Amino acid sequence: VYFTLYAKESILLLSGTEFMGAVEPMKIIMPTVLFIGITNVLGIQILVPLGREMAVCISVMVGAVVDLMINAVCIPNMASSGAAFGTVIAELAVLVVQCWILRTQIRGFMKDVQWLTAVTVAAFLSIGVKALQIHNFLILCVSWVVFATVYGIILIILKENFVWNIVEEIWKKIRWKN
Repeated sequence: VYFTLYAKESILLLSGTEFMGAVEPMKIIMPTVLFIGITNVLGIQILVPLGREMAVCISVMVGAVVDLMINAVCIPNMASSGAAFGTVIAELAVLVVQCWILRTQIRGFMKDVQWLTAVTVAAFLSIGVKALQIHNFLILCVSWVVFATVYGIILIILKENFVWNIVEEIWKKIRWKN
């Protein structure tokens, strides 16, 4: 979410104005980071240990076919943005197939959406940093501090299990040293 919001500033900082054409494809392709992360967990860490390698293979083949079809249609009209769009839809297809295969096992995980609230509020508050008339590097630094701080605080307030366990462990260590 952060790099979708700050694609322009990131490209300008890392590559300069010559690469401004990469801003839109970057915005389009960023969801693949989330999709690939989830499919890695579902495929490699759940399906493979369950002996369901063929299911992983099928999901990847579905993604490849979807990517080829969308690229054939979108690249001639949209160039690199079309390729980025094809990649996003292909990775989403892999995710959908794996979720369908594991639908009974992952049903309980779908209820835990504190991160969605946290990322929405963090994105909304960090976007205001764009209004500052400062160098792209400083915009990225300040906005990231705002985004990460707001995100973390909201997860703590909502008592998100993973974050709350980390907070409790840190608190135990602080109390143990005193």
